[in-house]
Amino acid sequence: MTDPTFETWAAEREIERVLRVYARGVDRLDLDAVRECYWPDAQDWHGTFRGSRDDFMVWVEGRLGEFERTVHYLANTLIEVQADGDLARVETYAMAYHRIAGTVERGPADLWIGLRYLDRFERRNGAWRIGARVVTYDWKREVEGQELALSPTHVWSERGPGDPLHWILEVDLVGRE
Repeated sequence: MTDPTFETWAAEREIERVLRVYARGVDRLDLDAVRECYWPDAQDWHGTFRGSRDDFMVWVEGRLGEFERTVHYLANTLIEVQADGDLARVETYAMAYHRIAGTVERGPADLWIGLRYLDRFERRNGAWRIGARVVTYDWKREVEGQELALSPTHVWSERGPGDPLHWILEVDLVGRE
């Protein structure tokens, strides 16, 4: 017999991991990772988008291409695993930062959004993924500004395979410049 407390704890840990993989996938433009957070028949209501997982992937790729970088901060998460153990209601508070590149007409800007992810997670064949998501918006702030000048020795994040995330396990930092 399995311990129900342990089963709930394990479900919560797995769901939290999916949420973190989603945030990293969006910020690093790893859309395969984002896609794996959803069941194939999942639905997402996300800003102006409402539709299937596959249509969401097309939409989000286009939207993310508008920004130099994004950072999604996940905050309070409440996971309510239902009595059957295969369904969970999940509420996650988040802040999303988007760096908008400057244009000839306008300088760069920083866009901050306060939001909540309201998810129905489903466990199928032992795996937890998003079955339905509604994103609610609490506030938005856009600030025009200049890029901070940092030392050339600062390591910048990259969106894609050049990001340090992808080479940190194989690198000799002493020999890398």
